[in-house]
Amino acid sequence: MYAAQAEQQIASQNQRIEYLQSLSCTDELTGLFNRRGFTEQLGRTLAAARRFGHTGVLVYCDLDNFKKINDLHGHCVGDRVLKRVAEVARHSLREIDTIARLGGDEFAMLIAQTKWADGQKRAQTLQWAIENTPTDELPKTKVSLGIEPYGPNDTPEELVRRADMAMYYVKRSKKGPMVRDAAE
Repeated sequence: MYAAQAEQQIASQNQRIEYLQSLSCTDELTGLFNRRGFTEQLGRTLAAARRFGHTGVLVYCDLDNFKKINDLHGHCVGDRVLKRVAEVARHSLREIDTIARLGGDEFAMLIAQTKWADGQKRAQTLQWAIENTPTDELPKTKVSLGIEPYGPNDTPEELVRRADMAMYYVKRSKKGPMVRDAAE
């Protein structure tokens, strides 16, 4: 009898631990990974890349003029825009890909097991979907994307730094919100 109760208590405690771990890695607003969850997944993905020789791309995404949306329409509308971007990203990418809201209006997408050209196409498709998904009452959203390839020799810190720089390069370039080539 005591053994059964102890087992039940342990199982209940394990469920609570799993729930708390999930909360610590999940963005409350969008249900996506948060920065912590993304960092952990990025480490696992790059470890698999080293082990199996996989390549892929990291996409950093920043919503253009998001502050203006919040200022003009309020934070409730801004939150709905963030949720819409998250939903569009979920539907645009594959199950093996990782999507995260890093904070504010910044998202990251880890497109796994893909070549550079295919990753660019997926990112362009994602950008088009975010910018052109019809909504009745939400303001249109434009995004700037920074795309960087990864391979077996990349570290999480270096890859994130490059993708972040690529995204800010695009934001500053005034050429339009498209990707920067990795060779630039």
